[in-house]
Amino acid sequence: MEHWNGHTWQMLFPLDPGTVGGSLDGIAAISDSDVWVVGGTYTTPADFFPLAEHWDGHTWRLLPSFKLTDYHGFSKLTGVTALASDNVWAVGYAPGSGFTQTLVEHWDGSAWRRVPSPNVADENNEFDSISALSANDIWAVGTSHGYEGSQLTLTEHWDGSRWSIVQSPDPSRTANALLSVAVAWSNDVWAVGIMYPNLTSFTSAGGYKQARDPVQFETEGLIEHWDGQKWQVVSFPKKGDHQVLLSVTAYSSQDVWAAGLFVVDDSQQGQVFHGLLLHWDGSAWHSTEDPRAQYIDNIATSAAGGLWSAGLTVPPRNSGASQQAVVEACS
Repeated sequence: MEHWNGHTWQMLFPLDPGTVGGSLDGIAAISDSDVWVVGGTYTTPADFFPLAEHWDGHTWRLLPSFKLTDYHGFSKLTGVTALASDNVWAVGYAPGSGFTQTLVEHWDGSAWRRVPSPNVADENNEFDSISALSANDIWAVGTSHGYEGSQLTLTEHWDGSRWSIVQSPDPSRTANALLSVAVAWSNDVWAVGIMYPNLTSFTSAGGYKQARDPVQFETEGLIEHWDGQKWQVVSFPKKGDHQVLLSVTAYSSQDVWAAGLFVVDDSQQGQVFHGLLLHWDGSAWHSTEDPRAQYIDNIATSAAGGLWSAGLTVPPRNSGASQQAVVEACS
């Protein structure tokens, strides 16, 4: 992990209590001395356990958190949002009774507590992202998918007392996934992800992995909007042959950004990657290619009014070049 101090980037090393390794998948900051990261770590070779760490400005700490007896198999936190030092929410997924279930944890300033969240019956459910406007207006998004192979968008809302599923559209008959969400206002929420529009058959063993892990790119980008009454699919100018939208962030209702990549199928080089940036100006989406990164994994607004993105270079096939991390700032 790296931190920008206003002048240079610094390497920071969160703790990993696992025996095999782990991953960090979400970050949220209240201030320079109040930062949370979440992910997962192996406690045994067969058990992947939710992980949450806190930065106090000097050191990382594993705070009193999850009970080992609450989790088994593969459990993970994928997103986090922080309203205050004593009001932090994290989401992900954990094994349930025969199916993967949504996972919601809440930090109250002293301990993490699992909060019940509904699931689509007889389906595997998981959250990928969470965003909060206030203590009683929080959204989480992800997917639900069955053994038959169908994959559907999943959106849930916290009203201050309970989580509830809110119906969201699925433009593809086979595979849809929402990977990131940003709340601009109570009647203005954006979610982005991917869909497979052209598949006539789909199996959970291979198809679900493709939709969750964008390695074989045959997808189209997906943007959905909540207007206070319902979710709707919103069109955007598409680039290339395929698109993947991985992240969204909002300054305001007239200033929303999304990022990911688009792919051009080339007979000589195979799939050529290009970084994709999208901007909503209050009336329409506009797309542009990132000149430096070919894969943008995350985009975020800063308290100072800046826009940050993090991603990778993806050199052409057989070029001999290696991938490089790319972090960009736009003031």
